Amino acid sequence: MILRKKKTIFSLLFFCVVAILALSGKENGEFEVKNEFKIIKSSSIKKDDKQYNYKLIRLEGENDPAYAVYYPNQNAKETILITAPYEKIDWSGERIDSHHWKPHSVVDATESANLSLINGFAVLLVYARFYEGGNINNDIEDIVAGLKFLENKTEKIGIYGGSWGGFEALYGAVNSSVKPVVGVAFYPPSDMESWLNWTKESPGEDFWKPYQKRVEEGAKNEYEKWNHEYIARNLETNFLIVHAYQDTLVPFSQSYDLVNSSDRFDEMWLLKKEEKLSHGKSLHAEKISMETMSSFVYLMRGLTDRELLMIFDRVGVDNYLADLEVLKEGGEDISWSKSLFEKMFSPNINYYDVETAKIVTSQELKKEYQEGIEKLEVSL
Repeated sequence: MILRKKKTIFSLLFFCVVAILALSGKENGEFEVKNEFKIIKSSSIKKDDKQYNYKLIRLEGENDPAYAVYYPNQNAKETILITAPYEKIDWSGERIDSHHWKPHSVVDATESANLSLINGFAVLLVYARFYEGGNINNDIEDIVAGLKFLENKTEKIGIYGGSWGGFEALYGAVNSSVKPVVGVAFYPPSDMESWLNWTKESPGEDFWKPYQKRVEEGAKNEYEKWNHEYIARNLETNFLIVHAYQDTLVPFSQSYDLVNSSDRFDEMWLLKKEEKLSHGKSLHAEKISMETMSSFVYLMRGLTDRELLMIFDRVGVDNYLADLEVLKEGGEDISWSKSLFEKMFSPNINYYDVETAKIVTSQELKKEYQEGIEKLEVSL
């Protein structure tokens, strides 16, 4: 009888320890997602005279599956995960397939991954289910499933996303046991309760409803794991946060407060035209914006020191220097721009100049732009 009681007590203690460890893992920012997947199709695609193998994949999530296009590269030690929350697909053979809207084809996915593929990275483009129901927990589970898929396939992961995809990149990095080393998030909602309250006071009531429903159903009025304090406490990834002062979809204060919550963040602030329900419209006509150029440099340079081939638009850089001058004259602190310029002009980067259609080195460009940058009292 005593032995039976001891066994019962031991069993209870064992299950208590297991429960505590499980709760502890989730408190420290980890979603429980199985590392299981199914290859729906394997094939190859030609892009700019190069042939890339790809796999269409069904990833097992916590509740619902996620879907991804994977471009493996046996020679790559690094993989870039791109979030695609709004895109539709038609190749899963399941209910998520779109038959009414133009789907995001493999050609489209390859275009999205092109710069990463050119530079020898493996790429995983993860589709979410924004238009298929679900909530913010599902969104993060999709990205965590993608990160778990890469666990034994790569040495380093970079993660990249914008808007809702930026939110996914940020919280996916925080909540996965497989940690990216570097990330980029453009104008992400990050403190979800304050952002939700802000949307309820903003014009465009019908526009906001699916977002509000998604947040409310996922958080269930418990926002302890959906705020800046939670991110700062659990983030192990270096992130570039890009945001425009004039954003009317996600207030600038969201990213400003986020960046100031942890030294894991670098920032890039933008001047744009303010427009109703947008992330701001560009002030300039340019082929490639400075934020696009520098964000990819930040991401890829955070993964490797090897030689990179990037894209350079002098008009975009000149416009951004002019914007920085406006910010400086308006009393804004632009010292944060130093780290961006240092990365753009770091050694071992070659740029394709869209104006001359020639290759120019980062050191040549540094010499050319150094005087203009130093006029802003930003030393290189």
